[in-house]
This record gives sequence, structure tokens and C-alpha cells, in this order.
Amino acid sequence: MGRYRWRTTLRSALPARCMTLLPKGSHDCGDHDWYKSAENLYRCYHCRPGARTSPPDSAA
Repeated sequence: MGRYRWRTTLRSALPARCMTLLPKGSHDCGDHDWYKSAENLYRCYHCRPGARTSPPDSAA
């Protein structure tokens, strides 16, 4: 299991106004779970360094 999972769990349970209290991790989590942030940008739910321009299914 990657780092910062406990933060993601708490962030999903708290109201939106409390998310600033538990920001994404500043280091690579080591086990990214991707979501589409913009047209050609995918981000990790758990860490700030987790970002890519290719879909998660492709090898990038």
C-alpha cells in the first residue's frame, strides 16, 4: 500500500471546507491512483508529484 492513503480516506470523509487541513502528500506516494484533472492531465488522488499527460492505461 502506498503512502498518504490515510489522508485520502480522511479527505473523502470530511466536508470540503476541511480539505485544506489534510492536503495531498508532498512526496511521491509510490502507488498512484489516477483521476482525470483536465483534458490532457491526470493526477494522483494521494500525492502532488503524481501527474501525467498520458492516460493511466498507457505506459508512460
